[in-house]
Amino acid sequence: MLAIQRIRDILQPLVNFCKKLFQKKQSEKKIIKAEKEKKTEGKIKHRSFTLYMTRHIKIYMEYYDLGMQDIITCEVCLLSGRIDGSGFDIHHIQGRGNGKDVIENIMCLCRNCHTLAHKSVYSKTKLTKIHKKFL
Repeated sequence: MLAIQRIRDILQPLVNFCKKLFQKKQSEKKIIKAEKEKKTEGKIKHRSFTLYMTRHIKIYMEYYDLGMQDIITCEVCLLSGRIDGSGFDIHHIQGRGNGKDVIENIMCLCRNCHTLAHKSVYSKTKLTKIHKKFL
C-alpha cells in the first residue's frame, strides 16, 4: 500500500502537467476556431459550396433584388439555377480595380461561360453588349 502511494506522489506532478497542457491545447483550439469563424463571416455556405459575399456580388444581388434562394441566369447562355448552388460567378467585364465594382461592369456567368470569358472566347465588347440587355 505504501508503494502505491509513493508511485502516486511521484506521478502526480506529471499528471498535473499533462492536465495543464491539455487545457492549454483546448484553449488554443478555441482561439483558432474563433479566428476561423471571423474569417468566414460574410460567407454563405451551402454544402461544399462557399460563395464569398464580396462587394461586387452584393452590388449585383442588390441591384436585381436577389436572395440566396432565388434563381439566377447566366447572361450569356441563359442557363438558370439557384444562387446557393455552385456553378455561377459574378464576372467583372473590364477587370477589377478602383471604381470597377459597378453594375455596368459586373455580370452573372455560369462556370463554363466564366471560364470562356477568361480565355477571351467572348470579347469584352460582346460581354458588354449582352450585359446591357440585362440592365
